[in-house]
Amino acid sequence: MHRIEELLSSWDKLEVIGMTADKHNSILTLCGDVKVAIEFRYDTSSFDGMTYTLAYLVAYTETGDRVSVQSYGCHDHEQIEFHKWFAKKKAEAIYADSKEERRLKEFVNTYLS
Repeated sequence: MHRIEELLSSWDKLEVIGMTADKHNSILTLCGDVKVAIEFRYDTSSFDGMTYTLAYLVAYTETGDRVSVQSYGCHDHEQIEFHKWFAKKKAEAIYADSKEERRLKEFVNTYLS
């Protein structure tokens, strides 16, 4: 992948299912039946000292271990584009979490009544 547009288009194929527990920069998705997190962190280039965004995918094994799948360093305008895209996906994830929370509350309350 050479361009941020290609990367984000590819990552759009992942089904957003919620936020990764206890992380504000990690969106949980499904790729078939495999859970994959979309995450990012800020880093500093050892070449020019500039800050950039490292966007990456992490798959989870059945035992919960993390496996690095893909990464992409976003520089300059790419950072803005990535963070706009991530904000949209995060909104989807928060909505999915709230739906699941409501479903669980209703289930437990119905069971207990």
